[in-house]
Amino acid sequence: MNKKYPYLVLDEEQLAKMPFEKVRKTIYRAGRGPDGLGEFQKALLCDMNDGWVKASIDYVDLDHPHRKYYIQELNYRKLLKRKETINKINDSTDNI
Repeated sequence: MNKKYPYLVLDEEQLAKMPFEKVRKTIYRAGRGPDGLGEFQKALLCDMNDGWVKASIDYVDLDHPHRKYYIQELNYRKLLKRKETINKINDSTDNI
């Protein structure tokens, strides 16, 4: 258990052993909205929009165990978009 962040379900050792595809479907952010008065909700990292992931990077402490995964998520999404673009180009050139 992480003494500074006792609410984290998995410790760093467990997360480090997982493939990132599983990590992004395991860790989440939770809260009651921007004003703190809304209904308590959880969102998996894979379901958060880019703005929320970026805001999470800025919000959490630099030593927060999940911060590196938030950064990795943004890089993962960029890589997926590049792959999609390459696939579209390849598909369009196949018809030539």
